[in-house]
Amino acid sequence: MEPIYPAVDLLLSAQASLTGLNLLVLLPSDEEDNLAFPQVTLQLDNVTDTSQLKFISQDQLTLHADLYVDHDSYGDALNLQQAITDRLKSLVGQNYPFMALHYSSRILTDNSLQDRTLFHVPILVDYQVNY
Repeated sequence: MEPIYPAVDLLLSAQASLTGLNLLVLLPSDEEDNLAFPQVTLQLDNVTDTSQLKFISQDQLTLHADLYVDHDSYGDALNLQQAITDRLKSLVGQNYPFMALHYSSRILTDNSLQDRTLFHVPILVDYQVNY
């Protein structure tokens, strides 16, 4: 069995922590675009190939959670922003203990889709990995 590296554990733990929220959770390995909203995409510092995560520094990691909500649902964007931030701040790893050091988020308007406008909420959480 291949060992689970802290970066992979962080992504999988973050995905598990967001279950129960009414949104689609996508990881970097999800190759197809999905137009179901609300959705959140989880990734680490612009790394898209999870097979390469074993080569990055494992003591501090930054998780990017990009939330997308339909533009007519500002209340949903606020509620999901708070729920996701709360869950990620208190994240418990499956194999490693993570401690959230810093976090930030803000609501932006995203006009990248041709037929609809979305709220884009980038949520960043810096973690210390303790061994």
